[in-house]
Amino acid sequence: MLRANRLLIPFLIVAGVALGQSESPTQGKDLTQKDLNRLWDDLAGADAVKAYQAIWSLADVGPQAIRFFEEHLPPAAAADPKKVERLIKDLYSDGFGIRDKANKELEKLGELADPALERALGSNPPLEVKKRLEKLLRRQLLPTSDPKRLRSIRSVEALEHIRTPEAQKLLQKLARGAPAAWLTQDARETLKRLSKRPTDQMEPAVKRQSRNDSHGNSLPAGAIARLGKPRTKAFGYIIAQIAFCNAGTL
Repeated sequence: MLRANRLLIPFLIVAGVALGQSESPTQGKDLTQKDLNRLWDDLAGADAVKAYQAIWSLADVGPQAIRFFEEHLPPAAAADPKKVERLIKDLYSDGFGIRDKANKELEKLGELADPALERALGSNPPLEVKKRLEKLLRRQLLPTSDPKRLRSIRSVEALEHIRTPEAQKLLQKLARGAPAAWLTQDARETLKRLSKRPTDQMEPAVKRQSRNDSHGNSLPAGAIARLGKPRTKAFGYIIAQIAFCNAGTL
C-alpha cells in the first residue's frame, strides 16, 4: 500500500512574516519551560505559520530542543495485535453498533492498524467489510489534521534542521519504533536524507552562515531563497500565503 508523503500536508507560509524574518527571535537564547510548552503546542496546531516558526525556534536552540524531545517524543509503540484482530473481527458483526464502534477504534489506531487491515482485505471479505477496510486504509493517504501526527512530523523536521550527532542519535531511536508508525518511517527517511548530505552541509543549522536574497534582504536560518520580496504584491494584493503539495494530489 502506498504511504502518504509528509509533503502532502498543507504548509502555508506568510510572505513578510515567516519568510521575512531576518532571524528567529529565539536564536542564541535559551528558552523557558513556558516557551518550550508553547512551541510544543504550536507544532501540533492547525496554524502552519506558527508551526513553521516553532520548528525554527526549536532548531535554533538545538541541544535544549533535543533534551525536550527526548522527554516528550518517545518512539512509536506498536498496537496490541490481539486488540486489532478483535476489532477487525467485530467489523463482521451483525450488530451495527458493534461494527460502528470497531470502525471508530480502528480509525483512532491509524496507521498502526494498517498491516492487519491489509491482511484482512486480502482474505476476500464480504462486500460491506471490504468497503470499510478500504476506507480505513484510504484515510491514511489523505493530508492529516491529527494534532499528534502533525507534532511528530514537525518535530522530526526540527531534528533534521538541527542535524547534530545528538539529533541523529535521537532520530535513530525514533526510527526503531513500531515499523508501521508514521513517526518511525519519517525518522528513517530523514536519516537517509542526512546520510546523503555532503560533510560541509552537516554543520548545525544555527551555526551556518546567513544568506541574503537577490534583493539583499537577510534570509531566516536554513532558508536558501525567497519568492519575491518580504512584502511581495501581485495585482495590487499582498500575497498572504503560498501552499506546496506533490504533483497530482489536487
